[in-house]
Amino acid sequence: MNALQKLISRVNKLEEQLAGDIAKVAAELEPLPDDRDTAALEIAWGGATSTRRKLANCLKDGLRQIKATEGKGIQLNAARKDLKAAKSRLRIWARMDSIVRSQLLCEPRELVPLQDVEVLDQVVELFFDSMHKIANPAAVKQGGDAKSHGHYHDIPYAMSLFSKMIGAAFRICLALKRERPLRFLDVGSGGGTKVLAATARFDVCHGLEYQKEAVTTGRGFLKMLDLEQCKLIRGDALEFLNYGDYDVIYFYRPLREREKMVQMEERIFAQAQPGTVILAGDGLFADDLPDKGVHELANHIYVTGRTKDEALEIGKTAEQMGLMAPSLGRTKVSRLGYWTPLLEVSARNGYYL
Repeated sequence: MNALQKLISRVNKLEEQLAGDIAKVAAELEPLPDDRDTAALEIAWGGATSTRRKLANCLKDGLRQIKATEGKGIQLNAARKDLKAAKSRLRIWARMDSIVRSQLLCEPRELVPLQDVEVLDQVVELFFDSMHKIANPAAVKQGGDAKSHGHYHDIPYAMSLFSKMIGAAFRICLALKRERPLRFLDVGSGGGTKVLAATARFDVCHGLEYQKEAVTTGRGFLKMLDLEQCKLIRGDALEFLNYGDYDVIYFYRPLREREKMVQMEERIFAQAQPGTVILAGDGLFADDLPDKGVHELANHIYVTGRTKDEALEIGKTAEQMGLMAPSLGRTKVSRLGYWTPLLEVSARNGYYL
C-alpha cells in the first residue's frame, strides 16, 4: 500500500496545483474581452493543460495499481473511491477547454441573429399561443375600464422574436457586468406568458398589468407552475413608481394612444437606472432619444443613461459575450471542486457547461 499511498498523495498535490492554475485562468478571464491579456490567458491555460496531463497519467497509474492489487481492505476501497472522484472531476476537461478557447477567440456575433423561421420556432409559437389562452382566457374581451383608460387588449408578441430579444438583453447585462439577480419587467404583461418565458434568462421576472381579470387568471397560471421568481403586479403603467428596480424592461403596445405611450416611456426613462435595457416590441415613440441618453443597440433594443460612444462600446462588447445561458436543473458549480472559480467567471461571460 505504501506505493499506492505515495501515488494518492501525488494526485492530491497535482489537484492542488491544478486548482491554482485554474484560479489564474479565471483571473485572466475576469476583464471584459477587449481588456484581457490574451497572451497571459494562453500561458495560464497552457500551465493548466500541462498539470492536467500529469494528473491524468497519475490517475491512470493509480487505478491500474488498485486493479492489480488483491483484496478489498478499507484502505484500498477508500483509495479507489478517492481516485475515481478525482477522475470524475477531470472528466469535464474537454468541455472546459472548449469554453476557455471560445473566450480566447471572443469572436463577435450579432446581438439579434437573423434566421429563417424553422419548425422549432413554429412549435414554440403553437405552445405559447396555447399557454397565452390559458393564462388569460379573456384576452380578446377587454374590460370597459381598461378600454376607457386607453389600454390595448392582450396582444401576443411572437415568441421567436421575444426569445431573441431576451437573449440579446442578457448578453448586454453581461457586458455591463450587472450584479445578480437580474430583474425583468413586462409592462402590460396580460396573463404572464412572457414573464414565464423570461425566466430562461433572468432571475426575477415580474409583470405589470392594468386589467384585473388578466392579473387574477395570470397569477393562477404562474402559481400552478410553482414559479417563485415570477410575480404579476396590478397597476397602471402611467403611475408605476418602481421602474428603477429592474435591469430589463419589456413592452409591446400596452397603450393605444401615441401620447400615452410617450408619457409611459418618459416615465421609464426618468426612473430607470443607467444601463437599463429596454426591449420595445414596436420601437420607442418618444422623440430626441439620444438627448435623453437612450440609444438603440439592435432592433428595438435600447440602453439608458449612456452617451452615444458608450452605447456603441456596450453593443460591441455584448456581441463578444457568450450565447449560452443556464438551463433548468443545471449542476451547481460549487459541486465541481477546483473548477468552481473558472465556471463562475465563464458564466459571467455567457459560457456554461
